[in-house]
Amino acid sequence: MGATRILLIGETDAPTVTHCRNCLRDYGFETICVQPNGGAPVARHERPDVVIVDVPSGCEDARRLKADASTADIPIVAMGDPTSEQIEMGASAHCDAFVCKPCIAEELVGCIKALMSDARVISAARDVREPAA
Repeated sequence: MGATRILLIGETDAPTVTHCRNCLRDYGFETICVQPNGGAPVARHERPDVVIVDVPSGCEDARRLKADASTADIPIVAMGDPTSEQIEMGASAHCDAFVCKPCIAEELVGCIKALMSDARVISAARDVREPAA
């Protein structure tokens, strides 16, 4: 099995992108970065393990991913400023978790691992409930 793949959507601040990529790489994650409004097609094609969206620029991508049956099960982390407005924006975009900027590597990685664990449990439960054809 290859490295866990993370899709980072909408972050336009170059130092933040570099910081996130380096943190994730140091923990063995592979990252793919795309601009706002370009994430849904990439997610459908690449099938990342987790998506990280910038708040507010990546929120529309998060909504599209959660509305699409082929990508709705991919966990999404919103990453934004620690304000109630940005936290609410992430929640209203149907993100599964919120991490404050500037992100602390251990917090971001812990969040990703928890979401991936939850996704595996949900997938296993679906497999049990759905009889084989």
